Amino acid sequence: DGSTISNDMANIIYLSATSKTTDIVAPQTSGNLVKHISSDAILVNCASGATVEIYNMSGSRIATRKLDADNGTISIATLPKGIYILRAAGRTAKFLKR
Repeated sequence: DGSTISNDMANIIYLSATSKTTDIVAPQTSGNLVKHISSDAILVNCASGATVEIYNMSGSRIATRKLDADNGTISIATLPKGIYILRAAGRTAKFLKR
């Protein structure tokens, strides 16, 4: 559509792997966009009705979902393994799908 998206790198959080699982957990603070991520879903820290967008590392938007509930879950089961950017409510987070 020709629009440009600017990411403030200061708002990107880095996720660390938990021991002996495929889950990746974001640091638990109230301001984090991503509350929890597993191999199938992301728990997003946003209000109901927020639009969540997922981008690949090339900057192409590959998914858009509207949250049905506060702190809603977004399925990532069909995404291939890789690094992605999640944007919602003016915040940005980077996550790894294993």
